[in-house]
Amino acid sequence: MLFNFRPMLAVTMLAGLIPLAVMGAPLSQVDGDIVRRDDLKAGDKFHVGETEHTLGARLGTTGSTGLVHSVEGHPNVVAKVFHKDGGVTPLDRNKEIANLKTVEEYHGHTETEGGHHVVLATKKPGTHITDTNAWKNAGTAAEKKAVLAKAQQLTDERNTHHANTHNLVHTDTHHGNVLFHETDAGLHSAHFVDWGNAKPAEKDSKGALKQSTKDLIAKGGKKVIRGVSRR
Repeated sequence: MLFNFRPMLAVTMLAGLIPLAVMGAPLSQVDGDIVRRDDLKAGDKFHVGETEHTLGARLGTTGSTGLVHSVEGHPNVVAKVFHKDGGVTPLDRNKEIANLKTVEEYHGHTETEGGHHVVLATKKPGTHITDTNAWKNAGTAAEKKAVLAKAQQLTDERNTHHANTHNLVHTDTHHGNVLFHETDAGLHSAHFVDWGNAKPAEKDSKGALKQSTKDLIAKGGKKVIRGVSRR
């Protein structure tokens, strides 16, 4: 008797992959993004010092380390809720907090009774490059190329500003971590979120950026448009 092993093989391969997806807390599918069931959600309350805050709507897509929410009553502040089971160490969180303080975007942090870590930061203006009108209105390949070139330029300029002003280079400038502000004339400026992977800028004895730092900045500018250019 002959057997068709293909369905059985497919089931076996899927079964072998399942443990990779369920290590730690169970996962659930919400709004097209994988989020952990024990993450805080809109409407949940937490305290920073003596002040009670309420999480507002979730902003953007799910990050690898946490979710970002608005904060009710504080339009200029966002709350980053680190995944409770996401493997982020206290050292990682402290580094992000220290970097946010350095770029003057820190507004406090707390650990909730449920064990969640929440960091408050300045809300940055703008949207992801693929959500800008400049990108949506770019019909031809040449127009899209021009938008990406502008995005790369603005990312380099913002990173150079932080390197000169705050002695930090944002090294995780994929397009999910860069928000573009635009005017009727097109893309106007870039702003960074998620400062956990920033690195110190290197300067010479005269205070000028060293080539190693310039190379990091140039790499970041290329990173922001990687993948987007194929859409």
